[in-house]
Amino acid sequence: MPALPKIVIVGRPNVGKSSLLNLLAGRRVSIVDPTAGVTRDRVSTNITIPPPREATDGEFIKAELIDTGGMGIEDSMQLTAEVEQQIAHGLAEADVVLFVVDAQTGVVPLDNTVAKALRTSGAKSKPVLLVANKVDAENIEAAAYETAALGFGEPICVSAKTKYHLHRFTDRLHEILKDLTPADGQDVDTDPGIKLALVGNRNAGKST
Repeated sequence: MPALPKIVIVGRPNVGKSSLLNLLAGRRVSIVDPTAGVTRDRVSTNITIPPPREATDGEFIKAELIDTGGMGIEDSMQLTAEVEQQIAHGLAEADVVLFVVDAQTGVVPLDNTVAKALRTSGAKSKPVLLVANKVDAENIEAAAYETAALGFGEPICVSAKTKYHLHRFTDRLHEILKDLTPADGQDVDTDPGIKLALVGNRNAGKST
């Protein structure tokens, strides 16, 4: 059966990638912490994107959402190369890429590094949606649009914390995904398979 379309979240550390995954999943899947580098491996979950609010007969779209570690992080456990490898794997299998930036800090050099990587990686031929996260209120929107300088079009403003403009975000995502979903009448494999959890003390090597 055809697999679900894969949405991969990328960006530098601490832009809110994990918070965005949890928001779209409607539950806590990925660990959220102010400390940079908490997410090292890919974290995946199935989500359902509702149809646009103005649609009278729109369909819900199922997809697999994948969180990745912060690109360019200097990992304290010397796992930087492994983190970057996991990001590359995620981009290679992505159908859609969410390039997340922090609207409150604006564009920083590492954002440009991520943008360059997206243009030269396996994701260069795939839809890339620029997401300006942490737009917690209207007064932050003006600064968020400066991220368009990264070269991926006008950003979608959203706040994973307050859900500001969440509907605009999901409407845009639905628009992109509808052209990637299987034709009517085809079955979609939504079975996540067997779930295996790795647990243990901190620094025991779970991520490795």
